[in-house]
Amino acid sequence: MGKAGAVILLVVMLAFLATIYGVIAGKRSAWIVLASAVVIAVSALGAWYSWAESQSVGATVVYLVILVVGLVAAVRQFSKAPA
Repeated sequence: MGKAGAVILLVVMLAFLATIYGVIAGKRSAWIVLASAVVIAVSALGAWYSWAESQSVGATVVYLVILVVGLVAAVRQFSKAPA
């Protein structure tokens, strides 16, 4: 993996951690919505690719679960009343 691949992997992992924080945390943040959007996009592409290329049910389900976590985090950020 080159430097560009390592940077992309790092950004996606940080976005995933921010999304997990968005599901658990009690405060609202636009950054969490942005991170959730990145996670949703990457996991949707991953699910499509894993199903289209290898028809791996296990990998597709993992990507779809990550996609749902991203959706839950984004919806929670918009639906919470300000404290």
